[in-house]
Amino acid sequence: MSKKDFLLPVCIRSEQELYSEFDPSGQVLSSSLRDYLSDYIEDRNVGEDVHIAIHSAQEPDMERFQEAYSSFLGRLIERNRKEANRFKFDSIRLLVIGVIFVAAGILLSGHINQVLAVIISTIGSFSIWEASAVWIKTLPNLRARKMLLKKLASAKIHFEKTDP
Repeated sequence: MSKKDFLLPVCIRSEQELYSEFDPSGQVLSSSLRDYLSDYIEDRNVGEDVHIAIHSAQEPDMERFQEAYSSFLGRLIERNRKEANRFKFDSIRLLVIGVIFVAAGILLSGHINQVLAVIISTIGSFSIWEASAVWIKTLPNLRARKMLLKKLASAKIHFEKTDP
């Protein structure tokens, strides 16, 4: 492993600890393991290669774990995609509403009370500002998270035997 690698140890006593006891298919990672992985996912840099080492006295079914892990990350990637789409839609909506309000405030300034025209334009300005904040702050974070999740989806998973 190099300096750009991150080793994530997963210590278990039995293979059952890897999977949810409530899932009849036995293909869903346990909630404690999902929480553990999610906590480490949040702290990783995009440039790091992730290695997951399963420490146990007996080797679990690695193919089954790989499928469950891939399914877990697939759900996270899909959730991130939906969230990004929602933010894009919301910011475009705010931008359009803001432009309409600013234009209305400017066009109506000679026909209505000046204070009301300024209030309408200010509401539009805040809407445009909020849309800009999403594009400047939120969407880049979601894009970085998308790249990180894709990187984690290709994590190298291996087994390390421990003494019982």
